[in-house]
Amino acid sequence: MPMTPKIRSTIFKLLKTQATPFYFYDLESVNLRLRHLKKGLKLKRTAIHYAVKANANPEILKLIKKNNCGVDVVSIGELLHALKVGFKAEQIIFSGVGKTKSELAHAIQKKIKQINVESPQELERILLISKEIGRAANIGLRINPNINAKTHPYITTGIRKNKFGINISDLAKIKKLLIENPEHLKLKGLSVHIGSQITALNAFAEAFKFVIALYKKMRNEGFLIDRIDIGGGLGID
Repeated sequence: MPMTPKIRSTIFKLLKTQATPFYFYDLESVNLRLRHLKKGLKLKRTAIHYAVKANANPEILKLIKKNNCGVDVVSIGELLHALKVGFKAEQIIFSGVGKTKSELAHAIQKKIKQINVESPQELERILLISKEIGRAANIGLRINPNINAKTHPYITTGIRKNKFGINISDLAKIKKLLIENPEHLKLKGLSVHIGSQITALNAFAEAFKFVIALYKKMRNEGFLIDRIDIGGGLGID
């Protein structure tokens, strides 16, 4: 966002009164971005989830909540922080690799909106925890579409060698677990996230077409999936 005279004036005043370095956040700019995003999506059933890892400042999170958006967390710390700020469990999606047993147990216990599963092994862990605590887990399957996002190689996550998400070759095992354990594993959605700082929209289009086709196929197979999580990663020009 361009720096307006009002913002510039405010920063200069703070520079004269603050003895230490500080962060300055323009909440109106956040509001404007949210309005642009909502207007661009134009879908009544779309839910926007803010990635807490981007900035967990409580005032920013409160503004996100005020705009009726949810959050996407990647750790128990972020999950607890979101709940403390006032987000409801049904507004929280838990993404990311390497979730610990205690993190998964807490997310299941709280009945959050969705845990995005990264592998068959993680799904097996979730199943065991669900049985132990006697509560079903709401899950989404993060699919690896094997699509190159054409971003920096260190932040691309959507091709097979990146080892993020579930390969199509593992879906048979995943489906078997879901069919055999309907009381413990509640499949709510499919998820795809192909990287960060992506400015080539063709990669997004390709990934979304892939996951929509899979969504339709699994619905026809009897899996009552009701949403698609299209991830993030839209870059700054």
